[in-house]
Amino acid sequence: MKQALLISILFFLPQFAFASSQTFLYTGTDQTFTVPSGITSITVKMWGAGGGATGGGGGYTVGTILVTPGQVLTVIVGQAGFASLSNSTYGGGGSSAYLFEGSGGGRSAIRNASGVELLTAGAGGGGAYGTIGGAGGGSSGEAGNHPIGGTGGTQTAGGNNPVNFATPGFHYRGGSGFLGGGPGGGSGWYGGGGGYGTAGGGGSGYCGGAGVSNCTTTTGVAATPANSGDTDRAGAGSPGANGIAVVTWTDPPPLQCDGNAHTYPTGTYTVPTYNTVIVEAWGGGASGAGGNGYLTTIAGNPGTQSSFVGVTAGGGIGPAAGTGSGGLTGGGGGTASGGDTNTSGGSGANGWADFCPVTSGAGGSSPNGGSGGAGISTNVPSNPGGAPGGGGGGGLGAQYQSQQGLWYCRGTPGGGAGAYSKKTYTPGALTPGSSVNVTVGSGGAAPSAAGPGGAGAAGQVKVTCSATPINQPPSNPTLTTSPSSPIAGTSYTYGFTSTDNDPGDRLRYAIDWDNDGVVNEYIPANVPPYLASGTEGTVSHATSTPGTMTFKAQAIDNKGSASGWATFTKTIVPPAPTILFTTTSNSYVQGNPAITLTWSSSNASSCTASASPATSDWSGAKPLGTPTASTATVTPTQATTYTLTCSGTTAPSATASIPISYSCPTSIIYSCTGAGNATIRKTEVSAACATTITDFTPACLSPQFCQAGSAQCIDPTPAFNGVGSYTGHLQLIPSIVRKGDTSTAHWNVGNVTSCTVKGDVVDQTGWSGKSGTQVTSNIFSRTTYTLDCLKSDNSHLRESAIVNIVPVFREK
Repeated sequence: MKQALLISILFFLPQFAFASSQTFLYTGTDQTFTVPSGITSITVKMWGAGGGATGGGGGYTVGTILVTPGQVLTVIVGQAGFASLSNSTYGGGGSSAYLFEGSGGGRSAIRNASGVELLTAGAGGGGAYGTIGGAGGGSSGEAGNHPIGGTGGTQTAGGNNPVNFATPGFHYRGGSGFLGGGPGGGSGWYGGGGGYGTAGGGGSGYCGGAGVSNCTTTTGVAATPANSGDTDRAGAGSPGANGIAVVTWTDPPPLQCDGNAHTYPTGTYTVPTYNTVIVEAWGGGASGAGGNGYLTTIAGNPGTQSSFVGVTAGGGIGPAAGTGSGGLTGGGGGTASGGDTNTSGGSGANGWADFCPVTSGAGGSSPNGGSGGAGISTNVPSNPGGAPGGGGGGGLGAQYQSQQGLWYCRGTPGGGAGAYSKKTYTPGALTPGSSVNVTVGSGGAAPSAAGPGGAGAAGQVKVTCSATPINQPPSNPTLTTSPSSPIAGTSYTYGFTSTDNDPGDRLRYAIDWDNDGVVNEYIPANVPPYLASGTEGTVSHATSTPGTMTFKAQAIDNKGSASGWATFTKTIVPPAPTILFTTTSNSYVQGNPAITLTWSSSNASSCTASASPATSDWSGAKPLGTPTASTATVTPTQATTYTLTCSGTTAPSATASIPISYSCPTSIIYSCTGAGNATIRKTEVSAACATTITDFTPACLSPQFCQAGSAQCIDPTPAFNGVGSYTGHLQLIPSIVRKGDTSTAHWNVGNVTSCTVKGDVVDQTGWSGKSGTQVTSNIFSRTTYTLDCLKSDNSHLRESAIVNIVPVFREK
């Protein structure tokens, strides 16, 4: 699968490189790292171990080391210090001397086969009694944070102890704590000193040795390891934690294997899985010779060889230098070896020296490659060879002989062409995953001359790799979409994703929901269509029973290849509680009957009432309202929100609230206040229970008066004051008289301003006064007397009384 993926990527990224790494954890013994094929450089990151008890943090060292394939390096991963009476820890941590004191941590390091330590990450010293061990790393480790704690190791010496009771550190080892009680020092290039009842010092880090570059070593700070934010640290180097070492390198890119020919620059490459590999190599062409005048030939420069594993195509040979008749022979072609076909390069043509004009020698042609550069007769410089591997044409030198009045020319010879070699590798001849070196020969540079020859063309390495397609199974599916805490009986979307690196392959997913080996569902349910590789397939699923649900999924491609089964687990929680919470009214008017709250719940184990603002009639534990709804009455004294919260066994609780508004009966009351209760007071209460008091002015003036319930001053009601047999009303006694007789008027009225009594026949002038007794004039006919009193509100009170005449009967 991995090789198929790399090949697919390289169709588009011919020079892609791949990073690899190996992590070394604490084992208590030395470990080894073998340099992979084709690797010449590695990067190493490491942290020393933390000190024991309240120990210091480990130091950090990172550097690059030049290596050779197959080289074996020794890796040391330090052991954490620990709180007890102990011997030294692996990696050189100093021992502690008492039960509750920490030993020093062990250093982490890498060594070559000769035992030379190349990189060291110092470890933290042990701590005790509230003191913190010194952190390791850097050019000098930290001292324990106490005046008589151990000092840190340096680049040249181990740490010591200020009072010299504990053991000092030394090369690769921390000092031991004072025998009467003291933590150990951390190991390092030089270890930290032991403690005297207090913290030990940290060990120093180190960068050095042949082939080490770009190296830094960093000290931690007290209990914090150096470079603590690096994700590769994985918790290493903390107090009481082991060290760690991480080796990384860059794998060579693989050869492309798509059936097409690809050219490669000089470098190291990884052999892919293949069916056939065809290699063609051309050596670099030599340059043509140069000419200085018509007597001197300047030698051409040779080309260099190209190679692939055992296939070698030699570079062309440059023409030799010469004078006079020498130096006119063309350069020879390169030779080839190691291929199924090995063809030498063409030789360069000879030069010519004579009267001008002459033509220089052409360069040799490379077999199945570039042609040689053409010779010249007048042009300077000469023609270069054609790529790949063609030799350059010779240069032209000329000189005028004044004695003879003639020009003499020297056409120098051409350079030889690079050789050609071709080889076909069948499966097994090259090991997939191994490294191969490619060398591309260079062409000879044009010589420095007055008439330089043409440059030789560079060589070339061409590889045509073909792979027999093998249908690879898709990767095990991953669960890419799912609920975090699925609730029983609720449907959720589950999504599965897999990849298939075979071009054109498409996928479906088989789901075994109850983990019994039987497929319950496919995604998609029917095929075709299949899903594209890397496309999520989704399905809705519900589990009715709370508890642990284990299910499996498998990816199947459209060619029938199936992945392994991937197993997943989900904890199904009970359904969340629900509440139905109602009220007989959402508003309450002061003085009205209480409001009834009714509720019921499901999936709940307890319910609790609360109110805002808090009330005494709705608080604390309440019945579940299951199976019969529960009720309670409340009488708000202000606007209140009543809340019921019901909790289940594991699911989130449910909450329901009912807000109830509060209002007062609206009213307006008139009362009397002030001096003599003569002032009208208006007391108004709104629906919002706001009370407004208004005193009317001016006060009621007598005879008017204030009366409760009245918004206005009240006029007094006329009163008829009876005395004896007299009622106070207007009375005429007697009310029947003989013709010509008199009667007597009686009245007595209170709470009026004035009164008059008048007759309509006699006594028309009448009498005035609110009370009186007056004898009438002689009455001869029926007469009506009227009492007219003016009240305080200027209205009239009127009543009448009649005096009749006694009838006289006569005989006829």
